[in-house]
Amino acid sequence: MAAPAATTAHVDNGIPQAIPVATPVDPMKVAAPPSGGDKNAALKEGLVQFVAPEPQKFGDIGRDIGPAIEGSIDVLKNLGNGASTGTKPWGTEFFAFWENPMICLWTCCCPCIIASRAMAFVSGQSCESHCLQGCIANAICLGPCYFTHQRSMLRKKYDLEGSNQLDCILACCCGGCLFCQQARWLNKNAGFAVPLA
Repeated sequence: MAAPAATTAHVDNGIPQAIPVATPVDPMKVAAPPSGGDKNAALKEGLVQFVAPEPQKFGDIGRDIGPAIEGSIDVLKNLGNGASTGTKPWGTEFFAFWENPMICLWTCCCPCIIASRAMAFVSGQSCESHCLQGCIANAICLGPCYFTHQRSMLRKKYDLEGSNQLDCILACCCGGCLFCQQARWLNKNAGFAVPLA
């Protein structure tokens, strides 16, 4: 709703008169007029927001990387404990990529994005932070442990069945399927939005 126009006094032949004065408009706050390409524009914007990093969020890495690496090392320490935790079945098989082909395509083409977005959804940290954590963990040979730690966080939050040992085997042998299953479950059961999926 437009702000009312401001007025100023003007004297004409000794009689004050009110003259409307245009209120300045900030062009960044004006919504673009609707057009026939709204759906395509919204889709394009959604894709860009899903894929493009936000540089200001890279600052989170300093705060988040310590606990992430500690969690990865804890996975190594606790691999001997094969106790199963969680009571709810996943409801989507590990290799059932056909259940959501678009999530499978995202995982094949951009695994770091789908994994980071899913874990940001679970943890509340930024996607950029998770992406850098994964890169650093991989660089120091803790990649599978890091992804095991992330999966155990997801299972714990949603009470999904599994164990650290199984998570580690899955992360070592088929990380793509691991990311795909997690994203499918979150998309279907927790409202995790994936463009086109």
